[in-house]
Amino acid sequence: MDQEKIKIKIAPFERRNEIKQLLFCNQDEIGNYSRVEVEGIETRVYVGQCLYALNEEDKVIGCISYELSKLCVDIFDLCVDEEYRRRGIATRLIKCAIRDARQFCKHNLIPRIKALNTNKVANEFYSKIGVKIGEDKNEGSTCYQIMQIGSVKY
Repeated sequence: MDQEKIKIKIAPFERRNEIKQLLFCNQDEIGNYSRVEVEGIETRVYVGQCLYALNEEDKVIGCISYELSKLCVDIFDLCVDEEYRRRGIATRLIKCAIRDARQFCKHNLIPRIKALNTNKVANEFYSKIGVKIGEDKNEGSTCYQIMQIGSVKY
């Protein structure tokens, strides 16, 4: 599939069930979602802090959600349909989420990934795409600051 045919957009609330379906189909890799986590996903979609990737048939094939704080953008719920993996979609979703979050702030936000150490698939993926991480001492062991993705420094 041609990269130009994959669209990344802010996820409208009307498509939240498709996004949850994609995430739930991949629960074996990312763990089971609690009720609170499902509500968090819906909230991030509702407030426009969720992006999704669509194929040429307008099917949801990937998603990422994030939350903004005063100084940080925290990335959650990154997922790409198994059929569409290894095509750069997840990397594009991360970069787009950081870019979009930074448009809302006057200062340079620090991009972070939540709960990285609990997910083997995520660890392998982030390592593969060249994410350089530094532990955020203020948040403890479940939050890592993204220092670099490939050759792009943050």
